[in-house]
Amino acid sequence: MNPRISALIARLVYSPSGCLLWPGAVESGGYGHAWIDGRTPVVHRAIYEAVVGVVPAELDLDHLCRVRRCCNWLHLEPVTRRENLRRGSHHLRDRSTCKAGHALTGANVSPSDGTRRRCLTCQRAAVARYRARKLTACSPS
Repeated sequence: MNPRISALIARLVYSPSGCLLWPGAVESGGYGHAWIDGRTPVVHRAIYEAVVGVVPAELDLDHLCRVRRCCNWLHLEPVTRRENLRRGSHHLRDRSTCKAGHALTGANVSPSDGTRRRCLTCQRAAVARYRARKLTACSPS
């Protein structure tokens, strides 16, 4: 095993849930990154490939535990991108409420193209905030 990968594994923090959490740099999506041999791959994939084996380029590693910082190879499963997105909890189509807690039913859901739904209460509030910013920016001092 690559000594750099061994060093990465040594840095992982054990969680009571069984996750091995990456304590280092994390991208905006929540996945850990580290400098390995002149590049910065996602840490969970680098560790999985070192311990279990190479994942075909067309497959994603799905976090069965739903913790993006988790690098436990027992919590990862190679799946197609379509399956990974289908399983993901980030899709509003499977939710009954939005992030702010508004019900995603009936008149509070924007028309959908079949891939995502939007909370109209949140959307209206965002438009109101935008208009208020524009109004204050355009008003004479």
